[in-house]
Amino acid sequence: MADSNYLLIIISFIVAVVAIYILYSIIIFQGNNNKNGSELQLSTKNILEQVEVLFEKREYALIQLLATKYLERVPGHTDVRIYLAKAYYADKKYNQAIRQCAIILKKKPYNIDTRKVLGDCYIKKQELTKAIREYDFLYEKKGNDKDIVRTLAELYRETEQTYSAITVYNALTDLLDVDAEIAEVQSIVAELNEEIHNYPAAFEAYKRRLGIYPTDVDTNKKLTELYIKIKNYPVAIETLLYMLSFVTEPKNLLWVYETLVSLYVESENYVDKNLKKLAQSSNGNGISLTTGAADQNCNMNIYDIAGNVWEYTFEYTESTGDAPCVCRGGAYNDATSFEGPASIRGSCTTADSDSHIGFRLSLY
Repeated sequence: MADSNYLLIIISFIVAVVAIYILYSIIIFQGNNNKNGSELQLSTKNILEQVEVLFEKREYALIQLLATKYLERVPGHTDVRIYLAKAYYADKKYNQAIRQCAIILKKKPYNIDTRKVLGDCYIKKQELTKAIREYDFLYEKKGNDKDIVRTLAELYRETEQTYSAITVYNALTDLLDVDAEIAEVQSIVAELNEEIHNYPAAFEAYKRRLGIYPTDVDTNKKLTELYIKIKNYPVAIETLLYMLSFVTEPKNLLWVYETLVSLYVESENYVDKNLKKLAQSSNGNGISLTTGAADQNCNMNIYDIAGNVWEYTFEYTESTGDAPCVCRGGAYNDATSFEGPASIRGSCTTADSDSHIGFRLSLY
C-alpha cells in the first residue's frame, strides 16, 4: 500500500513538471509569433497567475524552474522575479534570493516587497546590521505595519541597541489593540528600561502591564524587586502584602514571605497582628512580623504561638542595655506573659538556656 502511494506521488510530480514545460513552450511560441507584443503581454499575465497559484500551493521548486526559464527571455519582469526571490527564500536558498533582490532593486530601489525579502534573508543569515538597514527603510515607508515594526524592534534588541529598541517597541505598543500583545511588549519595555537604569520608565511599563493583568505573579515580583533595588521598601512591602491576596502556589508564597522578612529586617519596620506597620520603641511595642494572627497565615496552617516560651532573638532595644541578645514574648511560667506578650523583652546572652527559652517555629 505504501509503495503504491509513493508511486502515485512520483507520477503526480512528473505530470506537474510536464504541464509546466508545456505552458512555458506555449508562452515562448506566442512570444515568437506575435510582433505587436499584445499576445506576449497576455502570456506574461498568464505566467504571473500560474506563479501566484504555485506559490499559494508552496510549489517552490516548480516556481524556480518556470520563473528562471521565463526570466531568461523576459528579464525585466519584476513581479515574476519577486516571486522567484520569495521561492528561493522559502526554500532556504538565501544567497540566490539575495541575488534576485539585487537585480530588482537596481531597477526599482524603493520596492517594498523586495526590501522585505532581502531583510528577511539577512536575518536568516545572521547579518543583522544589513537586516536593520533594510528594516529601517521599511519602517520609514510603512511605520504602521505591525510586523515590520515588531521585527525592527527585535533586531535592535538582539543587537543590544537598547535605546532604539525601546523607541520602536513603544511605537509598536501604539499600533496594537490586543491586550495580550500590549502586555507582552510592555514587559519587554520594562526590562529594557531597567537595563539602562531608567527606572521611572520601567515602573510605568510594569504598571501598564499590571493594568491588563493585575494579578500576574511574575510582573508583581519584578515590580517588587525594582522597588527593592531603589530601596523603596515601604512600597515594596505594600506590593508584597497585595500579592498575599491572590498568590496561592507554594513556591511563590514562600518567596513573598521570605522577601517580606528580609524587608522588615532591612527597613527596621515592624507590624502588628493586622500587618500594620509600627515604629519600634524602647520597650518593644510591635513584633517583627505576624506569627499567625492574619487570616492569610492561618489559611496556611501557621498559628500564633506567642507566649509559649521566650523567643531567643538578636533584636536590640534601649531597654535591654548592652546584652547581645534578647528574649521576648514571655513564657508559659510567667504571669506577665498574659498582659501583652509582644511587648515583653528580657536581656540574655548567647550562653543562656532554659526550658522556657526557645525559638518560634511554624510548619506549613
